[in-house]
Amino acid sequence: MSRRNLASHLNDHLAGAVAALGLCDRLRLKIHDPAVVRVLTTLRRSVEQDRARLRSLMRRFGIAESRIRKLVAVVAQKLANLKLRLSSSRRGDLQLLHALDVLSHGIQARKSLWTTLDGGRADEQLAILRDLRIEVARRALRIGEDEDRAAGQDHAQRTVPPL
Repeated sequence: MSRRNLASHLNDHLAGAVAALGLCDRLRLKIHDPAVVRVLTTLRRSVEQDRARLRSLMRRFGIAESRIRKLVAVVAQKLANLKLRLSSSRRGDLQLLHALDVLSHGIQARKSLWTTLDGGRADEQLAILRDLRIEVARRALRIGEDEDRAAGQDHAQRTVPPL
């Protein structure tokens, strides 16, 4: 890998960490469930450690942090916040589920880098989110079933919108 490609790759991962930290912070402010906040706090600490390790690795190779990429990450995170708010403003569990999915996908994207550098770090982060994501998904899906019953529809009559 050329030095330029390495710099681009590591800066992309750094930008992802910045976005993940912002999303964790936003969720920790919005969510009032202590168990969820604990999971997000644990994940945030882990992502902070990843960010520090990335910065150290970049310094070792003489790679400068891209201000533009970090700015793009912050803007992307703010757009994601808006999308989360608009897509499920009445359904807190669906909004949280979507945010957890975003975090999970980001961790999956970093997994190859951390597998190379540090064995199972990404797997640990995914495990942190897994149980919470399953619990939130179950709650979110129950919300839809309750709404259908209240509207007088049975589960079989419900139409599923195209993806």
